[in-house]
Amino acid sequence: MKPTARPIVQRIFDYIVFGNWLVGLVAAGFLCISDLLLHNAIPVAYYALVFFASILLYSLQRVVIFFRKETWESTTQRHAWLLRNKKLLLGQTAFTGFVAVFLSLSFFKFVQLMLLVLPALAVSLAYALPLFPVKGRWIRLRDFPFLKIFLIAAVWVYLTVFIPLLFSNIPVVATLEVIPFDMLCWGFELFLLIVALTIPFDIRDLPYEAGKVKTIPGVLGWRNAQLLAMLLLFTALCLRVLGNATESHFLNPGFFAALLWYGCAATMLLKTNPSRGEYFYSFGMDGLFVLYALLLLGAGNI
Repeated sequence: MKPTARPIVQRIFDYIVFGNWLVGLVAAGFLCISDLLLHNAIPVAYYALVFFASILLYSLQRVVIFFRKETWESTTQRHAWLLRNKKLLLGQTAFTGFVAVFLSLSFFKFVQLMLLVLPALAVSLAYALPLFPVKGRWIRLRDFPFLKIFLIAAVWVYLTVFIPLLFSNIPVVATLEVIPFDMLCWGFELFLLIVALTIPFDIRDLPYEAGKVKTIPGVLGWRNAQLLAMLLLFTALCLRVLGNATESHFLNPGFFAALLWYGCAATMLLKTNPSRGEYFYSFGMDGLFVLYALLLLGAGNI
């Protein structure tokens, strides 16, 4: 019997979500928002590089777990899918790694590569690979208490807000002599957004990371962590309003698009709890970032 359409669609959807391709779309979404502020200055090649490098680094984390033979809680949909698709992830990691290296060497000059790309790559690899000897075992940056979500936010902002400044058509911006106020606000807004919307993933992992690594929900409790995420989200909204104040028309379509998105994000945060299904986090929370870019892009074309 031929498989029905629904299982095929389900398998494709699971691959996009659990295979980290949605993460690549999130990276492209962040770049799109920066590109709006820079008036379409970011080259397509850089979009491609960040897209494939994001998928590579998230896939690499899974592959490292395979080789370390760590004990996984395979009862969750995500972990069960990853365990069933080890070979697929190994091939995906090799493919995205090849593409990312090719784009890096083709797009950047050697000095640029050393100064710009490698710092972010080094932090990302140290995040995924066990490079630090602590108490007789090797651990990753993500295993240090409270560090994980701040590292994630810092690397995303570096790659999607800071480096794009170098592509600006305005010489003083491209040389970083001047950082536009709206880009500065966007950088801080994005940092707070990523921290706020990564806290729910730590809430999701509470049953599996208890006693292994200290996280904000693990110390504060998931309800207090949820309140902290809401506070960070509100602070990010204030930065969006502040950045929007530099526009010639304060009440423009982009402002209302941002308000709509922040309402959606707040609703998702309020619905967060440790018993939520995997799709709520892996698709819903990550998908929020893609939605933000789509809303702002749509508003920018009005």
